[in-house]
Amino acid sequence: MDKNRFYELLDIEDGSDFQYFENIADLMEMEERASEDLISVLLREMELEDLDELLAQYFNEIESFVPDGETEFFTLLSSIRQVLASQTQMSIRAEDPADTAHH
Repeated sequence: MDKNRFYELLDIEDGSDFQYFENIADLMEMEERASEDLISVLLREMELEDLDELLAQYFNEIESFVPDGETEFFTLLSSIRQVLASQTQMSIRAEDPADTAHH
């Protein structure tokens, strides 16, 4: 898959358009596999703060459908959510030169 096809599947023209719940749902539920390179390009073009918020919305929505007795599945979703949130926060901090000055 090339970048044009990837963005077409996400219904965006460039990374700055990736700002709606439907975009993160399309990415997370995509049937075709997107390469790490394509995802990296997307992340460089978009606002990472938006991604952090979109991931929270997406996982809140998914978790609302998990039946009460499915503790293991809920735990798995929570773990995935935490890893993605952590990665996003590290990327946000890496982009913020003012933040790295404090370390």
